[in-house]
Amino acid sequence: MTNAHLRMGRLFYELIGEKRRTRISVPVDRMVAEVDGPSAKTGKAHLLSVLGTDAEIAAIAAAIAKTSNFLLEAPGLDSLSISLGVRPACYRGSVAVPGRNRPLRHLVAFSGTWLIAATSTDPEQVFMLNSSPEFVWTNVSYIYGLPGLPQWAEWFHLQLRSQRSIVPLLGIGCEPSLVRGSQEQFLRWLGDGVRAGELTFPANNGSVVWPKLALDTFLRPSSQMPASSACSS
Repeated sequence: MTNAHLRMGRLFYELIGEKRRTRISVPVDRMVAEVDGPSAKTGKAHLLSVLGTDAEIAAIAAAIAKTSNFLLEAPGLDSLSISLGVRPACYRGSVAVPGRNRPLRHLVAFSGTWLIAATSTDPEQVFMLNSSPEFVWTNVSYIYGLPGLPQWAEWFHLQLRSQRSIVPLLGIGCEPSLVRGSQEQFLRWLGDGVRAGELTFPANNGSVVWPKLALDTFLRPSSQMPASSACSS
């Protein structure tokens, strides 16, 4: 938890009751959002991970279900109004903290757009929690069933950038991006690369060993960059 305040954001929600107003504030350890630019005041959140008490998490979950707006603050990030839009999904859990009698409650919420992309067999777009060529290529090849080799990661990433098919997203606790395309489109790129001699196959037949990418490694950003806009073209 060293320098956690430099890596985490803060989510604010004002709960208006019949007799009083209550302002709820909870820490944010992960967030992915689409914004129009670095000076944007509003954004569409696609992933939100927060911690809090039973009452706080219950209030945040209810507000998400109502498509309410939240105020988000983080080091290096101007205040941003965000919403997860319609048909979000919330998942709750508990986090035991030494020295506390009661565990913290953990809530992870996904936008309906994220869920559609995650469950489609040939999605029009895919959300990535990391923007490195290795992570993007490994996941795109798996999701779309693309033939290829791990060594093609840099080449494929260059194609995504040159075709403007990868978009940087705003992230807290990660360096996210959005990949747009289809299986047919990506297969056409690979075919062109093979014909041009830019992509080559091994001289001998054998199994292809893909790198083991541990997700926790990619979810451990530098403490100097808590709010990131990765993968700029």
